[in-house]
Formats: sequence, structure tokens, C-alpha cells
Amino acid sequence: MTTLTATPAGAAVSLTLVPTASIASISRSDANGTTTVRVPAGTFPRSTPVTLLDWEAEIGSTVTYTVTGAVAYATLTSDTPWLVAPLRPAMSQAVDMIVDYGAARASLGTVHQVTDRPDPLVALGRLTTRTGTLAAWVTDYAAGRSLENMIDRSGIVFLKQSQHAGQDMYFTVTGTDIKRDGDGDAWILTIGYQEISRPASPINEAVWTFGNVSTSFASFANVTSNYADFEGLSLNDQTGVI
Repeated sequence: MTTLTATPAGAAVSLTLVPTASIASISRSDANGTTTVRVPAGTFPRSTPVTLLDWEAEIGSTVTYTVTGAVAYATLTSDTPWLVAPLRPAMSQAVDMIVDYGAARASLGTVHQVTDRPDPLVALGRLTTRTGTLAAWVTDYAAGRSLENMIDRSGIVFLKQSQHAGQDMYFTVTGTDIKRDGDGDAWILTIGYQEISRPASPINEAVWTFGNVSTSFASFANVTSNYADFEGLSLNDQTGVI
């Protein structure tokens, strides 16, 4: 019988799968929705045991994991928010506090003012995803720069926290600003963001160098046929979609 266990491991969930048949994926359900657990490319399908870390599980409520023939549950209880790097999760960092947050959603509709007509003609449209700033309180300048460097290298960031239902989000950064807080004894890193849909790419290797490339592909022609562009190669993203 296939077994699946889920154990909290800090801000991640450790999953151990022992299959008795070929398994295509592991499904996760929590307050953020239902999706497949992100894994390195080539992990599935498989019929052999594997242990994985799921960094994108929600904090503060029961998370349900399912595969064919097995179900497992876990609850993460981190007291602090986390900024997760979904494609390079080993880079993820805890945030002492989120001290400010703003979220605007622009309308995609258009209002047309017509000559000699007092009321406008309206083309209705949906609201965009959230955009705005969030401010992270950090103990010192070095901690702020470390968080900023993680954001810079990760490309896509996932905010997860337990205080405000619905605030978790995937986003890309539009800019950062670091300065002392009002009391002068700590620092504030302000992050401009644009919310995006959950990225589809697999987890990338923590270390991906030209040495890895040379041992992974027989020729440069093989490299160019596996990546959409140099950005995909630098991230080891063979899907062509970040």
C-alpha cells in the first residue's frame, strides 16, 4: 500500500512518499487553494520512495496532501512571516515583522466621455492583481541587505503568513528601499511588488554552474534545444515559463 507522511520542518513540510505503483504528483490543499507540490524536474512519475520539502504550504491551518491511495496532514506554526523563493527554496528567509502593507487593484475597464452626453459609455473590465508595497522590519542593515539579495536572486517571491487570511501571494519585485526605522534602532526594507499567478516552473538546483551544464549536455546544440533563452539556462528552467 502506498504511504505518504507529512511532518512540519520549520517553515516547510517534509513529505515522505513510499509508493507501490507509479505516482504522477503530490497534491496539496490549503486555504490558498489546491495545486501540485512543486518539485525538481524529473521527480515524477516515480514508483520508488522519495523525501521532499514543500516550502509553499500555508502557515497556521491544516494542509492536506494526497496521492493515489494515501492522504497526509500537517500544520505549520511559524510565528513569523516568510518570504519564500519558490524556484530556489533553499534561499527562503523569515521576516521579523511586516510593519506596513498596501494593495491597490486597478480596473481594466474603460470609461469613455462622449461629447454632449452627460453620462459616460463604459467598457467593463476586471480588476488587476494586487500591486503596492510591503515593509519588512529587520534588526540591522546587514539583515536588510541579505533579504534584499534573496529577493534579487529569486526572481519570484511567495509571501506566506498566518495573521491575515488571504494575504499570501506570489509576486515579482518592482523595487526596494532600505532605511532606518523611526526610532533609529532597526531598519525597514520597503518592497514594491506586483502580484502574479503561481509560477509553473520546477524547483531549480541550488547550485547551477557552467560545470553542471557541461556534464548535463553532450553538446551546445542540446543546451539550446532545452532552454527558451539564456535566462532560462541561468535558472535551469526548461519549461520556458517562469
